Order: sequence, then structure tokens, then C-alpha cells
Amino acid sequence: MVGCQVAYTLFHTPTKIARVRALAFLNEPRLFSQEALPIDVLISPEQRSPITSTYYP
Repeated sequence: MVGCQVAYTLFHTPTKIARVRALAFLNEPRLFSQEALPIDVLISPEQRSPITSTYYP
């Protein structure tokens, strides 16, 4: 998640993908807003499919 923040801040990376293993983070959608952590796609090994930013407005 921090890597996505660094990539966006320094290089304006257009697509940020983060692997989030702890489900507790996924229960806090405010963490993944563009103002907080600019992450476009969340991948969680415990979930079957990736969670895209459309779930986190």
C-alpha cells in the first residue's frame, strides 16, 4: 500500500495495484480513497477476485 503511494507521488503511476492480505484493511474503505491511498486495484489472497476502485469511490 505504501509502495502505491510512493509510485503515485513520485512518478504519477496511472494504475496502482496492491496486494492486501489482512482483511481488516478491506473493512475500511476510507483507506483506499484517492485522497488517502491512491490504489486502483486491491488483490487479496483470501478473496476470489480483485477489488477495483469502483468499490471505493
